[in-house]
Amino acid sequence: MRIPPYYRRPEWQRFFSGMAIGAVLSWCVFLYINGVSLEKNAKTIHEQKDEIAELKSDIQIWMDDYAELNKKNQERLTVQEIKVKIVNDQKYKK
Repeated sequence: MRIPPYYRRPEWQRFFSGMAIGAVLSWCVFLYINGVSLEKNAKTIHEQKDEIAELKSDIQIWMDDYAELNKKNQERLTVQEIKVKIVNDQKYKK
């Protein structure tokens, strides 16, 4: 079996060179579009990381304030001293 001599016909040469140039151009376009989308996603992720860190610090501040308020309320609610005075103690001394 013999391979046809495409190198002698200019139509086939133009076809194959067009395919090669098209493949290179499409690869360049793909790389550009992919790079732009990855850069956009990386920027979004970086912004979200900053926002998460800020929100975590806000949560920590709120938790500290909440714990301090709980301590103050706990001190108010606990019984500090109990005084008992029995009025009719003669009745119970039997």
